[in-house]
Amino acid sequence: MSLSPSLLLTTEKSRSHFLLSALQILGASLFIALCAQIQFPLYSTPVWVTGQTFAIMLIGATMGSRRGLLSVIAYIAEGALGLPVYMSAHFGFASLLGITGGYFVGFMFQAYLVGWCIERQRSFNSLKTIAILLSSCALQLGLGAIWLSQYVGLEAAFMMGIVPFIAGEILKALSITAYLKCVKS
Repeated sequence: MSLSPSLLLTTEKSRSHFLLSALQILGASLFIALCAQIQFPLYSTPVWVTGQTFAIMLIGATMGSRRGLLSVIAYIAEGALGLPVYMSAHFGFASLLGITGGYFVGFMFQAYLVGWCIERQRSFNSLKTIAILLSSCALQLGLGAIWLSQYVGLEAAFMMGIVPFIAGEILKALSITAYLKCVKS
């Protein structure tokens, strides 16, 4: 039995597409790791401002829900397996289970939500995009604060895990929207 040329061509295209997607996901996970090293300490909270959420929203918006989510999962797995990819080159399961663990969970939801919503936009709309990005920030920060509340209580988690990040998340959302507007026009 021999394979037809069209079947071989389809299989080759599938392999090429899979390889390209895998490389994009790996590249995106490394972009998140790089942006995690962009950090600003807030002395009122154990949670720092980093470039991670910027990278995660941008990846979700440009790569879509599935590949965006897979990129975040790859990033989390890289750190869990011992690569120093988290903020301040931290790594390991202890980072995932520590005081900021809920933010890692939030990253996955954030990437997927941004990608899913952007995929459903019929045409680019700046206000809708800002609303999508800020909604994803609220979800991600909310999940992080819920986790943080196990250590510091609910009110303190809100004050330490959400409030200090609002202005930065707005700035990130505006920057990503401006970028997407340039790319999509």
